[in-house]
Amino acid sequence: MLAGLGGAAVPLVLHMLSRARYRNVAWGAMMFLEGREARQRQSARVRQAVLLGLRMLVVALLAVGLARPIMGGAWGTPGQGGPATVVILLDASGSMALEEAGRARFETARAAVLQILVGMRAGDRAALVVLGPGAAQGVDVPFPEPTSDRAALEAFVRDLKEPAGVADVARGLDRAAALLARVDGETHEVYVVADRQAVAWQGVTAAFAARWRERTRAAAPQVIAVPVGGDEADNVGIDAVRVMNPPVVRDVPAEVEVKLHNYGRRRASVPLAISLARHAGEEGKVARRLTATVLAGETLDVRTTLTFPEPHSHVISARIEGTGLATDDRVDYAVDVSERPKVLILSGDERDPPGSLRNEATYLAAALAPFGGGKGDLAAVTTRNADDWPTSLRGNAVVVLANVPQVTPAQARSLEQFVFEGGGLLISPGSLTRSENYNALLYRDGQGVAPAHLDRAEGVEEAAGAPVAVAPDMARHAVLRFVPFADAGVTVAQYFPAVPRAGAAILATYARSAPAEPDAPPAPFLIEGTFGRGRALLVTTPLDAEWSNLPWTAAYLPLVQSMARHLATGAAAPRNLAPGEPLVAALEDVDEKRIELLTPAGRADAAALQLTNLGGRRWQVRFADTRTPGAYRLRASGGDERAALFIVHAPRAESDLTPVDPARWAEIRRGLNFVQIDAARDVRAAVTHARTGRELWRECIGLVVILAVLETYLAARWQPTSS
Repeated sequence: MLAGLGGAAVPLVLHMLSRARYRNVAWGAMMFLEGREARQRQSARVRQAVLLGLRMLVVALLAVGLARPIMGGAWGTPGQGGPATVVILLDASGSMALEEAGRARFETARAAVLQILVGMRAGDRAALVVLGPGAAQGVDVPFPEPTSDRAALEAFVRDLKEPAGVADVARGLDRAAALLARVDGETHEVYVVADRQAVAWQGVTAAFAARWRERTRAAAPQVIAVPVGGDEADNVGIDAVRVMNPPVVRDVPAEVEVKLHNYGRRRASVPLAISLARHAGEEGKVARRLTATVLAGETLDVRTTLTFPEPHSHVISARIEGTGLATDDRVDYAVDVSERPKVLILSGDERDPPGSLRNEATYLAAALAPFGGGKGDLAAVTTRNADDWPTSLRGNAVVVLANVPQVTPAQARSLEQFVFEGGGLLISPGSLTRSENYNALLYRDGQGVAPAHLDRAEGVEEAAGAPVAVAPDMARHAVLRFVPFADAGVTVAQYFPAVPRAGAAILATYARSAPAEPDAPPAPFLIEGTFGRGRALLVTTPLDAEWSNLPWTAAYLPLVQSMARHLATGAAAPRNLAPGEPLVAALEDVDEKRIELLTPAGRADAAALQLTNLGGRRWQVRFADTRTPGAYRLRASGGDERAALFIVHAPRAESDLTPVDPARWAEIRRGLNFVQIDAARDVRAAVTHARTGRELWRECIGLVVILAVLETYLAARWQPTSS
């Protein structure tokens, strides 16, 4: 269209041609008119020059306007033109769910992205990088290559679900650089539509910006930031919910802990409701209501007890209200409520009848089933003489070797198979135990089920016995969390020195003993080891009153019950997962063709389920794609009555709404050299200006009209009149 500038010469050519049609003829009377004629001629020439300039300018501006000129920058420097490759980073993380002025940040960001897409011109291509939905990677690229299908991009953006996950702007910029590296010879642009949450931008350091500029040197992209949301930072969220003493047994109180976190700068009092439901997301029956006060920047652990009257899967829901960000105001926690786990005690105390206070099995049974098999007992306990070894250990959750003198090779193999499949084994040797037999068949040079090698029993030199001590790093262990060793006054007069195998953990030791070497570490009291899918615990002294005062202290009941709980959960797959953590479950007596998994996004593809046959109709199911937070329900035979419930928890990094401080934001802006656009403005117009400068064709056409009217007016006014 700029070739039309040549048309500006047409009025000049016509003017010259019109002058060539006339000749000057001098006659005698002209001598008396020469002074006046010169003045009139000069005025006429000026008028003609003005009209000629206006006509030429009208034609030139018309050609320039039709060429759609683009001017950019503060002083009108020429902008870029031609097709562009656009990469849009859209923050869809958890913090974008915050509502400000009645509208969620994510809705503002969605609208901004749609306006950017609407502003695309013919030939432009765009790619979308979504920050947040997949916490394992932090980004999602729905279109593998930049596309010119604007309708598909707009549809994807409109269909995006509620924001979730953690945003990582640095990772998103890296993905944008990778996309632009595959496109040559075009204008490159990167738009970052995100809030200014500090945790999202923490990876964009000065070093990162330098590397990114070097990486994108060939593409030379223009970076345009569209910050969304304000500086709101006050928020109280629920970090976690958990059961402190799994497994959860029907009619047995379970201790539940709710961890609250105040991310704001002011103390906050929040109402907390804890409810029970059968399904995730439903409003269950409220079991506890209370008000919690959390100091600024601090966490608060709120503990309560809940009792479940029915078995099967349940959901514990903790909910607070009016605390800023809504996505962390509710946390669901899946629990499997079971009937009392079966504990088999194999007793070697043949010298005393059952029920004798010298019989270790009597103490253990009283601690695990204090109500004699009634409501409130932790376990269903069966006691058998070690000589009456059962043909199969399957069906039990825990097996206890209580002062069993020795085991046969067949019995050792049955114990190994039992623990390998997920069972729990408690080894409590006593005065009848032959340590060499245990070492040969159960320890097997560190390859067997026993977690330690046993030496011969020896006594403690101190007259008062050796007290039991727990290392600080083990005080939070599931077995020791509720055991008051420090205050109970437990002392042991005799024990089996033990050497743990590689990988075994010493949970507790004897505070005073007489080791053979002064620099030797304290002797172990409690050792834990794993074998296959199960666990084994070794107590180096009997769990009766023969060698210690343990049964008469306040530590005995919680210790025995904690050990039984811990061992019973050895085979239980976790029901509460982090995004990206695989879902694993074992199903009994099912048809593998009828196994299905319902995810937050719908039914999972059967090909995504990894099935492993455990023998017969027993199957292990594994599902790896757990990036989306929410409830996952694994069903067999099409019925919910046999469903296993899993909860994938949203990460809590997004709960911290603290924005990037101004100095840091200025540093990021300098590092990336970006143009900033206010999301509250007309983003489409602002993007057009930031992308290529302002188009001036409207101004040009307007000037053409104004100049044409002016030329017409002046031509009519200056036209000579006849007298």
